[in-house]
Amino acid sequence: PALALSASVAAAAVPDPLVRSTVDTAAAWAAGGPVAAPVAELTREGFSMMRKLALFGGGAAMATALGFGLAGDPVKPAPEFPTAKAPPAPVERPAAPAPATAGAIRQRGIVEVSARYQTMHWSADGRTILLSGVDPRSNGNQFGTISTSVSIVRTDETRLRAGGDASLKGSVVGINPKDASTFVVHLEESGGINVQNKLQVVKAANKEVTGEVELTDPAARMPTLSSNGRSVLFTSYDAAARTTEVREIDFTTGPVGVPFFRTTEHLLALAADGSMAVTARHLTGKRNDPGGAGTPPHVIEVQQFHDLTVWSTRDNRKLWTWMPAEKIPFGDVQAVTSREGRTLAIVTSDGVAIHDAISGREVRRFPATANRRVNEAFLSHDGKRVAIVERPAKAEAIFGGAGGLSDEHGGGPPAPMPWTGYVTVLDTVSGQPIRKWETQMSVALAFAPDRPTLAILERPTNAPGMAGMGMGMPGSMMMAGSADAKSTARLGLWDFAPAR
Repeated sequence: PALALSASVAAAAVPDPLVRSTVDTAAAWAAGGPVAAPVAELTREGFSMMRKLALFGGGAAMATALGFGLAGDPVKPAPEFPTAKAPPAPVERPAAPAPATAGAIRQRGIVEVSARYQTMHWSADGRTILLSGVDPRSNGNQFGTISTSVSIVRTDETRLRAGGDASLKGSVVGINPKDASTFVVHLEESGGINVQNKLQVVKAANKEVTGEVELTDPAARMPTLSSNGRSVLFTSYDAAARTTEVREIDFTTGPVGVPFFRTTEHLLALAADGSMAVTARHLTGKRNDPGGAGTPPHVIEVQQFHDLTVWSTRDNRKLWTWMPAEKIPFGDVQAVTSREGRTLAIVTSDGVAIHDAISGREVRRFPATANRRVNEAFLSHDGKRVAIVERPAKAEAIFGGAGGLSDEHGGGPPAPMPWTGYVTVLDTVSGQPIRKWETQMSVALAFAPDRPTLAILERPTNAPGMAGMGMGMPGSMMMAGSADAKSTARLGLWDFAPAR
């Protein structure tokens, strides 16, 4: 999961470190490395557009894999690696979930916050949400450190209230499960000799650092707070060996643990407790591009999704493998796990398939609505509900019309802006819809970790300096620093729990 910017938004305030980290991430992805979920969300729309432009403009390597001849099958089985260390103790998994009961659906409250916030982090007890986003007001160029804006919202009060806006160095990993008044930050510097790479525990009230752990592995990146409440899960990529490793780090005591899972495949998802991993393989082939618009006919390399494998990281054991019925471009497949680890959603633009994560049995399938494409999906903590974000299929045609994309591939006249997006919450066992919304805002979603409460963060699409191919698309991530301090967003909580 590179983002093309139009000339009209070239002046958007994007910090240099963000540009560098984007380039590094794109390079790692191209070499087969992992890509963090937020980055995948940020780039999904850009990659989709690049593939279509490749078909008709003759430039990009990522293209739709329909009708091309494969130059052999380069996919090789992943080598078996011995388990170097037992993974983090998994969260005890309950029995298979019973059908959800819709009960009374209510909006508990709303609060206005700065539009610069793009990401939500729930606390382990579900009482607090930490909002974060790259701070455009700070320079952030010293030793390549990105500055982050943060704000705390209490969710256990009668009325939602957002705390003061603060700025700090580094990227937010999440709220400390042991102390919700502090949060974990990853400070990663570059561009110098005396640089730092560490985890820090920071007080929300005054930004005081109460603890830190040095990361001895310079390749340790993409941290995820483990649901065990003690550690952070890191991935690192060895470009020479084309191997991704996952390791556990205690963010209060250290040291960095040895890898407990290795794979030569792309790492798509990791369970919240680290006990399960989802990887993917692709086929690489060549396709004759007819050229056009001044570009002569030429041969381009294309990547097609091949299969998805679910692993038990305890013993590097394959649990099951999924293959699509039709050809799918490699970047069009997502994997989403529920927090308790029993449910896995496989997401493509054509729909969402809900699987039992252990057996691989398909529980439910939700096809995309007619004339729409699925953008992403979110599972509730117990896997009983899924929130699916869709957008019009024609929304990709921002360069449609003369000289643009054809109607066959989503072209024609440009779609009106802002585009309408659709959010639907469904029961994954019965298959019945629970609630539907339409919006003309950019939307981020996050289910609470302990109950069926959905947080919805809506950001304006017309805020000054807005940038990004995902503009106006629900679930898309805007370019960091794309909204100024005067723009506002709105956070709302929706309870889907049965009425008591």
